[in-house]
Amino acid sequence: MVVTELCRKHGMLSATYYAEEAKFGGLEVFDVSGSGRSTEESAQPKRLLVDTMLDHAGLEGLLSKKS
Repeated sequence: MVVTELCRKHGMLSATYYAEEAKFGGLEVFDVSGSGRSTEESAQPKRLLVDTMLDHAGLEGLLSKKS
């Protein structure tokens, strides 16, 4: 299908299509979706996971010493 027909079908200008293609052309969906996140925001879930894993390991150590 031709780009102009596709744009017309979805109600957008072909100039908008070409501008977005120039901006995001080589990126995958994952790259685009995370582009607004800062490194602090992306590091927070990792920190929470590590803290939880350390708590779990500590509790296992306490339980194994008592039995």
